[in-house]
Amino acid sequence: MSQGSDDPARRDPGLAVALEPRAGGPNYEDLPSKQLSQVQLVWIRFRRHRLAMVGLSILLFMTLMAIFAPIISPENIYDSNSADIFNGVDLPPTFSSGLRYIFGSDLTGHSISAQIIYGARFSLLIGFSSAIAATIIGALVGAVSGYFGGWLDNLLMRIVDVFLTLPFLPVLLVAAGLLGGGHTSCW
Repeated sequence: MSQGSDDPARRDPGLAVALEPRAGGPNYEDLPSKQLSQVQLVWIRFRRHRLAMVGLSILLFMTLMAIFAPIISPENIYDSNSADIFNGVDLPPTFSSGLRYIFGSDLTGHSISAQIIYGARFSLLIGFSSAIAATIIGALVGAVSGYFGGWLDNLLMRIVDVFLTLPFLPVLLVAAGLLGGGHTSCW
C-alpha cells in the first residue's frame, strides 16, 4: 500500500475539493474551538435520548412529591383523626373532592393518594440509600483490591463474582428464613 492511502481526499476525489480552504472563506484552523468536558458530553448525549429524559422527569417529579409530601398531601396518613371514617370509607376513585380521593380510599377512610405520596418517601429513601451503600462498598473493595493487588485482588474479585452470580431474591428469602421473617404469631 502507498503512504497516502490514509488520506481521505485520495480515496474520494470529490472530497479533495471540499477539504481545500476556499479563497475568501474562513480558515477553520484559525477559529477558536471550545473543548467540552466529559460531563458536558454526557449531558448532551443524555438530553438527546428521549426515554432517558422521560425517566429523569418522572424521577424528579417523584422526588419533589416525596420532599413536599406534607404540603401537597390531602391528609396526614400518620394522624388517625384525619381519616374520614363516616363519609370516606371504601370510596371509589373520584375527582369531585380534588386530590383527596383521586385514587379512592381504603377501609379505614384514609386517602390512597396520600398513602402513595408518603410511600414515595420511603421508596426513594430505600433506593437512594442502597445505591449509595453499594457505591461505597464497591469503591472500598475496588480501592483495596487495586492498592494491594496480588492474591488479595484475586480473592476479593472471586468474592465479588460469587455475589454477582447469585440471584438476589432467593438469597433474600433464604436469609429471611434463617434470620427470621419478622412476623409475629397472632395465636
